[in-house]
Amino acid sequence: TVQNASLSPNNWQCVRDGDLTVIFANTGQFDENVQVNVKNTALGINATASLSILENTQQSLVVLVSAPNTPRGTYTLDVSATYFFGTKTSLSTASLQIGNCAPVLDAIPAQNGLELSPLSFTIHASDYDAGDVLNYASNRSGVSIVKLNNSAAQVSWIPQNTDIGMQSIQLSVTD
Repeated sequence: TVQNASLSPNNWQCVRDGDLTVIFANTGQFDENVQVNVKNTALGINATASLSILENTQQSLVVLVSAPNTPRGTYTLDVSATYFFGTKTSLSTASLQIGNCAPVLDAIPAQNGLELSPLSFTIHASDYDAGDVLNYASNRSGVSIVKLNNSAAQVSWIPQNTDIGMQSIQLSVTD
């Protein structure tokens, strides 16, 4: 019978997959072949794995579970085990919490500018979680950021006479 079914990690962030460990106990007098199915129809999860359990032993089986493009929320995974030596099926559930994915700022190539001359360029970002509002920021005073749309912003800066040489401006995006 299924003794335990636990998802690790059970709190998914941006990576929408994990390992479901199912622990079985075979108290019978015969070896058993078991097929495990992990399912959540709404999420499109339907993973299967097989295991041969020796008589009077406890063994575990790891099933890779993946739920790409799944929105944030808490979900229940149904775990069933079908024993091939008989027709009995045991059931369990595992809880899955899917959290926020941080947005990603695209690579920004080096920019060249002159003192007292405006320097302007566009930055782009993406977020796995559709619908999140993105916010852009800089760590340097005098840098202006104007959001063009949710995935792009215009960065402007006027280097001063004291800004000779290589300068570093840290830009970030949050949701």
